[in-house]
Amino acid sequence: MAPRLQLEKAAWRWAETVRPEEVSQEHIETAYRIWLEPCIRGVCRRNCKGNPNCLVGIGEHIWLGEIDENSFHNIDDPNCERRKKNSFVGLTNLGATCYVNTFLQVWFLNLELRQALYLCPSTCNDYMMGDGIQEEKG
Repeated sequence: MAPRLQLEKAAWRWAETVRPEEVSQEHIETAYRIWLEPCIRGVCRRNCKGNPNCLVGIGEHIWLGEIDENSFHNIDDPNCERRKKNSFVGLTNLGATCYVNTFLQVWFLNLELRQALYLCPSTCNDYMMGDGIQEEKG
């Protein structure tokens, strides 16, 4: 097995034995490798897919390069992109949003995953009780 796949499997090994309602912050941080050390500059040639703290090769050469003054003259007028009054409003197709929507629908139909998401602690209780979403009063 490739080293990256071994790291991926090791990071999620706890999921085989831990029930959804027992998932802790430590489990989540392990799965997403939050505590991995950042890579040392010069060791990696590009961003490491297995290390969220690797900031080497994230495209900085593009924004640290020279600024082409002429490129600002070719910017489209944002007023051309405004929708017509009383026309439909929807999400802009960003290329792969339909794939994301497909995954969201599939995951929602997975009852175990849905229940695990509902069991996740939330910080929006203040919003729910305030002027935001009103809870039903029975």
